[in-house]
Amino acid sequence: MVRAQIYLTEAEKNQLHVLARYVGKSQSELIREAIDQFLERNLDLKNDKLSAVHAVKGMWAKSSEINFADLRQEWDRQHGSK
Repeated sequence: MVRAQIYLTEAEKNQLHVLARYVGKSQSELIREAIDQFLERNLDLKNDKLSAVHAVKGMWAKSSEINFADLRQEWDRQHGSK
């Protein structure tokens, strides 16, 4: 394990202390569990999006009916370009 320092608000610190005592775990253990859940949830979302992109990759590569510049402009209008 690697040691990491984090900053908590007073309320977070107090609530974490109470919860740790209530469930009989250390505060560090609760923090690690929360991080594991966060990573699992977000990595699953990333993998789902990546799988979807790979599934449609090249789908319209030879299509002459699709103007990708128009599609991109429409996307930018709807979602704002960054």
